Amino acid sequence: MKAFPNCLRSLLFDFDDTLVPELIPEEQTLKDLYKIICNKHINSTDFSNKVLSVASKFWNESRWAPYTNNIGFTPFEGLWSPFYDVETTGTKGLNSWLAYYRESVWSETLNIFHIPVDWKELSESFCSIRKNKIKPYRGVNKLLAYCKTKYSIGLITNGSSALQNYKISASGLKKYFNTIVIGDEVGNGKPSKVPFQKALEDLNSSPNQAIMIGNSLTHDIVGANNVGIYSVLVKTSETNIVDTYPDNIIKSVTDVLTVLKQKTRGENETSRSKIDS
Repeated sequence: MKAFPNCLRSLLFDFDDTLVPELIPEEQTLKDLYKIICNKHINSTDFSNKVLSVASKFWNESRWAPYTNNIGFTPFEGLWSPFYDVETTGTKGLNSWLAYYRESVWSETLNIFHIPVDWKELSESFCSIRKNKIKPYRGVNKLLAYCKTKYSIGLITNGSSALQNYKISASGLKKYFNTIVIGDEVGNGKPSKVPFQKALEDLNSSPNQAIMIGNSLTHDIVGANNVGIYSVLVKTSETNIVDTYPDNIIKSVTDVLTVLKQKTRGENETSRSKIDS
């Protein structure tokens, strides 16, 4: 395990399920969509599971799979992501495929359950529902506002640039970050060293002057460890730590203040009460 930085300059945060819920809104979106269908002969869980399985099938069978998997763009996200305003060399043709993908997923799901609903209508409802569920965890705004007064702050997130930029803006958190690094924009998602190195370069920091805070062992912690950055895991009840070990573990992202007190020992409990209030 690495020692806490002696000269801490930068905080690096993950986005999805660290600062803003992702998995729970996904589940809630499918449940809300099921209510629109309103078919008592179809089980809600069966419907949700089928949507995800059909989506995964089309997603992983596409020629885009190697790229989307590399940047951390998921099948669920593909069902509601905004289209690219400008397609780059690496994403040329992805917009048209995403349109085909959505039609295929919803059409097949509706056919399986014999639901007499237009796929476009269902797709539009799905996008609208999911977009309305972007909200930071409690205390995150105050946490970032406090941290920004003492450190430079970077965001490192996997996914498509179109979707992640949309989510970051919709969350209201964009103003806190000195740099935002998205897997799609650098050609590699976490745990590749590339996004971490880009964030450090933007913040004019070295690995031993930064800490990484995230909820994913395989993406955030492995990536940070590989670059030599002090890693802090936001651990959930479902996290099973095997082989990969973070330098510190917290239960909530707002608990990062406890970690920071290892460096700023002059801080007292007044700082914490400001965040929790």
